[in-house]
Amino acid sequence: MCCSRLVVVLGMTSIFLMSACAGHRKPQVLPPTVPNLSEYSATLRKNIHRANASEYLPVRALWKNPTIVIQLETTSIILADGTRKETSPFDLAKDLATLPKSAWPLGRVVILSRSGRTFPIIPLQATPTPNIHPDPRLSEADKRTATIEHMLELLGLGVVAGPVG
Repeated sequence: MCCSRLVVVLGMTSIFLMSACAGHRKPQVLPPTVPNLSEYSATLRKNIHRANASEYLPVRALWKNPTIVIQLETTSIILADGTRKETSPFDLAKDLATLPKSAWPLGRVVILSRSGRTFPIIPLQATPTPNIHPDPRLSEADKRTATIEHMLELLGLGVVAGPVG
């Protein structure tokens, strides 16, 4: 009887602690209004072959697949021919799934790149910290990047970290 009471108390305590700590976890990355990604994932898997890392890594030649560029206030998809389409985390899955098959010669893989202006300034070691107020758009770019990385994973796309710039 004593052991079962102890198990119940420990169980209740652990439930209480888990629920109390739940508010301190990393926030959910995808906004609640994101479209059903499984439909777009199925479209990509049906139309585009699986990427083979040996065909594109290390990236030395001109990139032939879509590149997603995250800037302070915008997100764009750039195709190999230079075509640039502005998008958002809400439209990204649809925009990628509706690209023509010819936009994916390397298979289901993209480059994800952030503009150099989306990174905070980090002072060099042994130099005084510059008196610069951080741009509030940096945290928004961080959130957008996390959302997009998660979305690309859910879409079944490989991601190559692109150069900053």
